[in-house]
Amino acid sequence: MATAQSVVTDGSNSCNVREHASLRKRLEGHFAAMAAVCAVSGVVAADKAEAAVVYSGVVNISIPSTTAGVYLNVVTGVNNIAPASAPGWDVNPWSTTGLGLFNPAAPTGGVYVGTAAAGTQSSNLAPGTLIGPASLFGSNNSAAANSTVYNLNSSSNIVGFRFQNEANGNQIHYGWMRISFSTGYATLPRAIVEYAYESQAGVGILAGALPVSGVCCRGATCNATVAQASCAGSGAAGASFAATASACNAGGSTITPCCYADYNKVSGISVQDIFDFLGDWFAGSSYARFGTDGSAGSLAVQNIFDFLAAWFAGGC
Repeated sequence: MATAQSVVTDGSNSCNVREHASLRKRLEGHFAAMAAVCAVSGVVAADKAEAAVVYSGVVNISIPSTTAGVYLNVVTGVNNIAPASAPGWDVNPWSTTGLGLFNPAAPTGGVYVGTAAAGTQSSNLAPGTLIGPASLFGSNNSAAANSTVYNLNSSSNIVGFRFQNEANGNQIHYGWMRISFSTGYATLPRAIVEYAYESQAGVGILAGALPVSGVCCRGATCNATVAQASCAGSGAAGASFAATASACNAGGSTITPCCYADYNKVSGISVQDIFDFLGDWFAGSSYARFGTDGSAGSLAVQNIFDFLAAWFAGGC
């Protein structure tokens, strides 16, 4: 009986090997044929980019007590006491007597969150205050008015703002900056301690909001800036949140913290993952852009072969 069982088991394993090899051969031929067609026509991802907080880190940009102050482009991080040396500048704290806030030419109607629309007094926002389309924006360039709302000897001062993002077609984005004061409103040192903005145009941001911890594994992608609450499946791409991870997959890794081959994130790796990946790839889903952060962009034939290589490697 033992010998007979051994023979049956060996035969079954041989069949599995042959079936696996046959499946691989069929899939490679199938994908190669379709990839050849798409290489000619091209495929572009159509998914909307995820909103995410873009954070400066602690920068401590000095605000001189001058009539120029400091000009800051929040997208590039370039800052200078001369506006021409900070092209595309978005915020400008200044003044020799208090804290003035000067506007760029656009967007019109004011840049800084204030106490009234088109007003001249900015608001010292409480952490968690929503800065967005419904906020009141004004010029807020009055140093005397502004200086009554901030805390001295403190960095508990948050200014909300909006700006035109030149890296995103000059669309309006929303952000915040934290300002520190010493013993007086114009007394040095004073500085822009840190700042942040939402990466997606038109999406509000909470005052003081920082990037999330953990990473979102979705389809064949990994994104370290998507909040857990927003880490949900889309199309055939499943999603899982790796709360203990601090960064996405290291170069060359397709397994941790995100298993790219488990495309639908259901019951581990299966043949269904291949067909789910293929369906999304042809639909132009950004989550089929293998090994990327899932943001919108052009899909490539190489995405298919990278996914197949990870799937046949197994693991996870």
